[in-house]
Amino acid sequence: MNDPLVFIVVKVLGFLFVAFVLQLVIRNEKVGQLSYLKSIITLLPGALLSFVVFFLPQLNSLLWTVLHIIVQYFIFYFMIRQYFPLDWKKVLKVYIILGLITFALGLILAIPLVYLLGVKPQL
Repeated sequence: MNDPLVFIVVKVLGFLFVAFVLQLVIRNEKVGQLSYLKSIITLLPGALLSFVVFFLPQLNSLLWTVLHIIVQYFIFYFMIRQYFPLDWKKVLKVYIILGLITFALGLILAIPLVYLLGVKPQL
């Protein structure tokens, strides 16, 4: 994606999709009800952190990736605790399920789009 506008649109649409998936995961885990706006507010600080880290090439290593995931979890933990009195294990379970579902759905959506748009992978 060489066009910054396309990149931003794809990121925003992906973020809104993940917020919807968070609603479904919270409901499925019988934690409670989370409105779409609250799920966006819950995910926003972590998304902003990811956006900043993405544009810092010196932070593109395995150590920084692991650290980023840990920091993302703690941000998610504190944000979700504003709405539900959950212990850290339940929040970790929701975080992992959310990550697995969004990863799987992202692949399911991305692979056909890559072939449909004719994007050639760069090796």
